[in-house]
Amino acid sequence: MNAHRASGRVAALMLVVALAFPPSLLAQTDPPEEPPSIGQALLYHLQFATDIRGGFPLDNGTRFLDVAPRVLILVGWDYAPLYTEIGLRLYQDDRLVLEDTRFVFTPGRSGYIFNFEPEGGPPVGLYTAELYYNGVVEEVATFEVAIAGSIPGLGGPSGPLTGDTGPIPYVDPAELLVVTRESVLRPNLGPDTDAVLAKAGAIGDLVDLEADGETRDEPEETIAEVQRLLADGAYRYLLIIGNDDAVPFAHVPNPMAAGEAASMEGWQLPAEWLPSDDPYVDLVADPWGVPDLPVARIPSSEDAQLLMTQLGDITPPDGGGYALINQVRRGQVAPVVETMDDEIPVETWYGPPVDETGFIDGQGQEARYVQILLHGIGVTTDTWSADVVAWAPRTNDLSGEWEVAVGAQLPVVTIAGAASTGVVSSGACFGAWTLDTILEPVHKTADNSLALAYLKAGTRSFIGSTHTTYSAVNTTSGPYVGVHGFEILFWRGVLAGARPIDAFHSAKLRIAAVIDEAIAAGAPEAAALNLKTLHHVIYLGRP
Repeated sequence: MNAHRASGRVAALMLVVALAFPPSLLAQTDPPEEPPSIGQALLYHLQFATDIRGGFPLDNGTRFLDVAPRVLILVGWDYAPLYTEIGLRLYQDDRLVLEDTRFVFTPGRSGYIFNFEPEGGPPVGLYTAELYYNGVVEEVATFEVAIAGSIPGLGGPSGPLTGDTGPIPYVDPAELLVVTRESVLRPNLGPDTDAVLAKAGAIGDLVDLEADGETRDEPEETIAEVQRLLADGAYRYLLIIGNDDAVPFAHVPNPMAAGEAASMEGWQLPAEWLPSDDPYVDLVADPWGVPDLPVARIPSSEDAQLLMTQLGDITPPDGGGYALINQVRRGQVAPVVETMDDEIPVETWYGPPVDETGFIDGQGQEARYVQILLHGIGVTTDTWSADVVAWAPRTNDLSGEWEVAVGAQLPVVTIAGAASTGVVSSGACFGAWTLDTILEPVHKTADNSLALAYLKAGTRSFIGSTHTTYSAVNTTSGPYVGVHGFEILFWRGVLAGARPIDAFHSAKLRIAAVIDEAIAAGAPEAAALNLKTLHHVIYLGRP
């Protein structure tokens, strides 16, 4: 697993925007001297490939067959000071097999490629690469060379994933309040309305938010009624049925609006607010609006098949995990995958080389637990994409500096691949956005929204974001900042045996606690990021 070294100080966090448009990095109040990817410099994290052709690394990943003649180790940077020393040590088990040192002569976007090409090709084994920045370990990452045919998806048949088995229990109906507005559902669902409402009434205490004859169209009105119902009952969970037209999402102020306004304007998406369901269950006033009960939503007001599927009993596949990661975010997501891999076997793949065809042919539809980090946007919600990094040598000396360019994006997950019946967590920007937009496609359905497509296909639980997400440097032991900090906490809870909805809520509470810790540490940017993460990560599906 790729374990990125990170400072323990929350104030030291550098946040990397995972958007489908040009990023806006958060300002640093007190950047540390080391490691560089948390301070002023920005190194791309270690990448491994078998060759490079036309500027693009081939077979980018962490598992290779012994028929490959070499393994290339790519180190790039957006900025590194002139004459910075970049060192690499490569070990096979405990034996040093490659050591090299280079210096930065182009501070701007550039890189080096280290070539591991022993006679006869790289031997079978587990390799550990240590990247040094001015003599200090910056990153440690591993790759495997295996016998041809022994790795699923790499020259051999894809076998079943082993791991957890059996159903994941739902919450007790006696503890679940289910709310909707029948006045919106009935015109949309027509003759299927009664079957949907009967199904909803069988899994919890179903209440029409307009049963008293009052019309409630605005979020302030529906929130007040839901909070009244929760106060009068012994409920421990809330399920909202319907999209924004039936039970409106709350518009929570975006604490990072100033830095996002320019990017949002071009897409005609809101920068000043983000959709959230947390205010429905914010029963005890606090500064951050922390949800006091777990809340879930099935965000469709018109698709009877989707609603009936999600209101029924879904048993996820037996087996382990699957992770699909934008290859330039590998370092930030490594602690999430490591958290999963501590408990279950995880098939980990990167895009590129995985594209939409490779995803459909992989374990993404068959795994019990699925973690995805790719680019997304709240208008074109039918595709999540990965960055393509192009490399071009500056001279004829291939051991010299290479020009590195990041810009093109590769579609990796599309509607055709949204077929999992497991627990799915997506770190994509707007991965859980289901609201109508001004730009096409205006109305979101299972035909153009990955979140809705997953739910219609029978995903047991879908965790995603309703706004822009940020990659932040975390470790498995903290500090739990941003969407990846949330994901570490969520998977730890799920794999310890908690229901997904309980693990989801527990992760929210810890993310909220870090807000105070960040403020105490003098890190307002990290506090703002966690405040945003607290509210834009939502749970879709039956709890």
